[in-house]
Amino acid sequence: IDDIYKARYNLRYTRNNFVLKDRNMVKYPALLYSVSYLDGMEHAFDFLIHNANSGLSRNYGFVIRMVDYYIDQMRPKFMKSKAYLDVAYIDGYINGLKQITYLKFGTIADIPFLYIYGYDLFDNRSQFNRGVTGLKNKHKGAFALAKMVVEKTSKNDEDIIIRHRPFL
Repeated sequence: IDDIYKARYNLRYTRNNFVLKDRNMVKYPALLYSVSYLDGMEHAFDFLIHNANSGLSRNYGFVIRMVDYYIDQMRPKFMKSKAYLDVAYIDGYINGLKQITYLKFGTIADIPFLYIYGYDLFDNRSQFNRGVTGLKNKHKGAFALAKMVVEKTSKNDEDIIIRHRPFL
């Protein structure tokens, strides 16, 4: 579980010092998907940390069944309704839960923190930067949704950071 604490720290560091550093959601609505994804991952880490003492977090069979449920049931349900922000959150939650098994064999550096809906996970920052500006052409519906949410929520306040509530 110590690795999950470290991963959560790295996630927050990446969100604050790279994903949201020197850019804002008003100008780059695609960031909303990245933050939703990171919120999902952070909430999965919180779940794993909260359930560590009970042993539930180390019950790999249980965690894998949860992951399968989110992949097979939850994600398709939200995809069908074009709830792309929720899909981004679910993708983060899935990858967060998977870390308890991955960290057994990998390292914290292997955790995929860089995400924009409509793309595969990004391997590096330059790919992510292209994704932030390229969503408008890659997935018009997802871009339009993010832009609408940001416009309605932010009132053009460039300092606003919209977060996803925990719901799984």
